[in-house]
Amino acid sequence: MIPNVFHFIFGLKSVPQKLHLVHYLCLKSCIDVNNPDKIFFYYEKEPYGKYWEKIKNELELVKVQPIRILNGKKIGYAHQSDFIRLAVLNKYGGIYADIDTIFIEKMPKWLFEKDFVMGLEDLTDPYAGLGNAIIMAKAGSFFGTMWEKNIRSQFDGSWNNHSILYPLKLSKEYPKSIHIEPQTSFYKHIWSKTGLKNIFVDIDDNLNGVYSLHLWEHLCWQEYIKKIDEDYVMNVDTTYNILARKYISCE
Repeated sequence: MIPNVFHFIFGLKSVPQKLHLVHYLCLKSCIDVNNPDKIFFYYEKEPYGKYWEKIKNELELVKVQPIRILNGKKIGYAHQSDFIRLAVLNKYGGIYADIDTIFIEKMPKWLFEKDFVMGLEDLTDPYAGLGNAIIMAKAGSFFGTMWEKNIRSQFDGSWNNHSILYPLKLSKEYPKSIHIEPQTSFYKHIWSKTGLKNIFVDIDDNLNGVYSLHLWEHLCWQEYIKKIDEDYVMNVDTTYNILARKYISCE
């Protein structure tokens, strides 16, 4: 069985970062929806701020030292996270999630019986593959071990060859070693202009079969996420705000 423990990574930038409301709501929704046995929070520089103070006692804090150069190329914080998440899942098992996620429905028990789980990014876009914003894995799974064995050689400095395109390729070589969820499960609204608008402007009232939404923070921080605060969540109806406000109002 995949253990009901969650892994999050934050604080890999060069200076400490304030924990934003969106990050807090990710962790809070994870606790309320999934009732995890533990949440491990990996960081190099500990976050700060009122939301960090509200949530940190719910977490198991783990300080890490990420790799910074690979194959002669400098590695930014996002790619550093790619290597950490895979190593953690292979060692301990559980569920990795990006911290710009909001959880909606508890994942069904039968998913925990799989060895390795990823969700499809069902697009014709050449950058689409298997999303790594949610990964479920047993410790020492075959798929996770093979991915970690080859991830360094697959790293070419591009955004996602090693982290999204390569696991898709690997899944075709070893299809029985991975379970692939449809896009609806984790990425119903993708990173396109329309997808982001569906999350942050419009209202999607049909979230059947959606376990979580990824917010694509790295693409829409300035346009959408930066302005989100408690007042905005509580008073402006959008797909995200309607999902998120329950985790503010129940405080």
